[in-house]
Amino acid sequence: MSTPRDKRAASSPVENLEKRAHVASSFLDDSQATIADDSQATIINPDFMSSTLVDKAPSLPLSPLNEEIKSVFFDPEVVEILSKALSAQVAKDLGKEIAELKQEIRALKQEVLEKDEEIRKMSDRIDELEQYGRRNSVRIYPIPESAIENTDEIAIKVANSVGVKIEPRDIDRSHRVGRKPSPTDTYTRPVLVKFTSYKVKEALMRARRGLGKIDAAAVFPNVDWPSLPKQPVQHGRPSSTTNKIYVNDDLTATRATLAAKARKLKKDNKIDDTWSRDGVVFLKKNDSVHRLTTLRELAPFDVA
Repeated sequence: MSTPRDKRAASSPVENLEKRAHVASSFLDDSQATIADDSQATIINPDFMSSTLVDKAPSLPLSPLNEEIKSVFFDPEVVEILSKALSAQVAKDLGKEIAELKQEIRALKQEVLEKDEEIRKMSDRIDELEQYGRRNSVRIYPIPESAIENTDEIAIKVANSVGVKIEPRDIDRSHRVGRKPSPTDTYTRPVLVKFTSYKVKEALMRARRGLGKIDAAAVFPNVDWPSLPKQPVQHGRPSSTTNKIYVNDDLTATRATLAAKARKLKKDNKIDDTWSRDGVVFLKKNDSVHRLTTLRELAPFDVA
């Protein structure tokens, strides 16, 4: 015959937990009932707090309740059950939060891409408008500077040297551009010339190829040109040691950088030729001519 002790030993862990929970619940209910009764008495008689309730406080079953709760929550099986339940819930909550954050990040990335595209389009448009405002302008270089000079006369002499008739009334304004060089600097600031009409500027741009056959010192004999060894002109072209004059479009900073990079590609034999016209940079490769206005369009040609 089994004894009560054997029956307790045969009880399942779940039954043990249920019994402990029942005991804890009973203690809690008794405590709440006692406190509720005493509180009601306090309402009827305020002096009850100093007599009956205080006298009964030591007899409240708080200590057994604490011991039972402690034994339940420190039980290894209870700890394992709570740990698994808590871990599962935390993992679920974290997974949901991570998914929401990933979705938010994707939305923000898309928004950034759209904003970048808008900024790029606006920057390109601003550069295009700025370049259009320069359509009547050219830059002439490298004419050495002098203390007393007339930049209008420089433009007229350069145009006349290639057969383009220009008068002072065809020039809106002209001046040097850039930082003024110090006595130790070797560079020369270009002369910026803005014509009163696009036709005059275009006539000079069409004839500028003729400048390759002209010695700049012959056009400006009174200018202090750098000392270069002179060699006879052969086949109608000056030698590489002859001073030359160049006339180019007045490009924006962005397009000037583009033109400089295109010239570098030509020097590295990555393209066949490059030039600019009306603010647009052209390059030639494999008998194909490409029209460029942004640095992004140059990237495919800058390959090994």
